[in-house]
Amino acid sequence: PERYSAAPAPWGGHSRGGDIDARQERQRARIWQGWQSGQLTRGEMRELMAGQRAIAAKERAYLADGYLNHREFADLQNDLEYASRRIYHSKHDGDWRGRYHGE
Repeated sequence: PERYSAAPAPWGGHSRGGDIDARQERQRARIWQGWQSGQLTRGEMRELMAGQRAIAAKERAYLADGYLNHREFADLQNDLEYASRRIYHSKHDGDWRGRYHGE
């Protein structure tokens, strides 16, 4: 099977690990923005951040040998896609933290 180094190596203009890290950073920013705006409750934020930590832990485990193969990369991308949908739905579910926003 093909293997890709965790070090920056060109792949579609980006390194595989860099794609995952950048995507996770954008997701964390979306979570933080949702918390600051009140769109996320404390429980939602905790749940979403736990998901981000789980993805980071899985990435570290996959990279323990210094490489990220196609299956591992696809698995992380699937996890990130699921997390992205969870962030969107949590931010748009009508639950608001703090003051009442229906006025």
